[in-house]
Amino acid sequence: MVADCKALLQARDTLAGSATLNWSADRAIAYWDGIIVDGEPLRVTTMVLSDRKLSGTIPPELAALANLQELDLHNNQLTGPIPHQLGALTNLQGLWLYSNQLTGPIPPQLAALTKLRELSLRDNQLSGPIPPQLGTLTNLQGLWLYNNQLTGAIPPQLGTLVNLRWLVLSGNRLSGPVPSQLSSIRNLQELWLAGNALTGCLPEGLRGVATNDFANLPIPFCDAEVAASPTSQPTTTTVAALVSPTAQPTATVLPEPVARTVYVGNTDGDGVSLRRTRNLADRITAYPDDTPLVVLGPDTSENGITWKHVRAPDGKVGYVPAQYTVATAAVATPAVEPTAIPIQPVPQRVTSREILAAYASNPVLAKRKYEGKRWIINGLIVSIRDEDNATVLALELGGDGAPGRVAIDIHMDEPTATEMERRGTALDKRETFNCFVEKLHDPFLSNGEV
Repeated sequence: MVADCKALLQARDTLAGSATLNWSADRAIAYWDGIIVDGEPLRVTTMVLSDRKLSGTIPPELAALANLQELDLHNNQLTGPIPHQLGALTNLQGLWLYSNQLTGPIPPQLAALTKLRELSLRDNQLSGPIPPQLGTLTNLQGLWLYNNQLTGAIPPQLGTLVNLRWLVLSGNRLSGPVPSQLSSIRNLQELWLAGNALTGCLPEGLRGVATNDFANLPIPFCDAEVAASPTSQPTTTTVAALVSPTAQPTATVLPEPVARTVYVGNTDGDGVSLRRTRNLADRITAYPDDTPLVVLGPDTSENGITWKHVRAPDGKVGYVPAQYTVATAAVATPAVEPTAIPIQPVPQRVTSREILAAYASNPVLAKRKYEGKRWIINGLIVSIRDEDNATVLALELGGDGAPGRVAIDIHMDEPTATEMERRGTALDKRETFNCFVEKLHDPFLSNGEV
């Protein structure tokens, strides 16, 4: 842990730029912005600093966080290159650097991240080729590189990514043919290639990809080339011949994929949270009932839950449990796409005593009233939700809606001290909820009231 603290303190100012991070030797690391510690002994396992207005560069010192599993720096104003030293984070499972102003090449050293499941570098200014070494990331499920300035050919080595489900390369300057090796990716659900300078034809094996932008490509499927050639001519008809007026091809234009829409429902009015991954705890944003969601691919099942991959009205993409979607809205929606969806209800004020009294008198009614909503308690925005069969109150640190790190079990009969024990605070599990909360007084609470 000492090494992790030292590395983060060295990296703080470089990463923050003109923004502010509360990382300090005078504060326990468990309370540092965006930092989660776990394990035995305690080490930094997660860094989530998205939407923080960070304006510096990505420090190479982060490579010292040997136990880091998730690094999320998306939607900031970070500049400069992606440090090749990040290839030393061999326990990393998720790397999200998208929506910044990063420049330079994609480091081939990232191929050493063999546990990586998601790599999102989209919406930057990255240049150079896609490293063929990325084909060694056999655990990778999602690769998002779109809206950059990448050049060169699509590496055929990407065809060895047997677990890949989402491959999005659109909006770059890629050239050359689409590798036939991509047809070997049997789990591929989405493939986006438009906005490049690709030539040749699309491998026939890609026809089964459920979600794609093939209709926006200037190249046909390879079998369409053969079908459009005259019987008296050899089967090596050029693409130019297919599109000439005299050739009159019959199967070079594919229909535009039809986007299917579902709506948030079956939630008893509580709405549903979009998840970044197929994990109930990995919430991004909550949406109320009747919110339209565009389905981006077929349903998938993980951990006993059926998930839908969707895009919300605000453009965010993620997963929601299929059980909380319906085919039609309960309330008729206008024919035009709505311009404003109330994503988060305005928090109402409440006290911890009111919450405790409600759960003590009628837990069922209390769950309906309080869970899935946001509240203001003593000036802090909190949410009350069910996680792993335990009702917890989660602080949204800073009061700005950022996801909280401190989970408090609000069941009076057996308060859970696990989260605080991990942060170096010993608690007696027999203490009441209010005493438990008072242990959290510094730095987020004041006046002893939650």
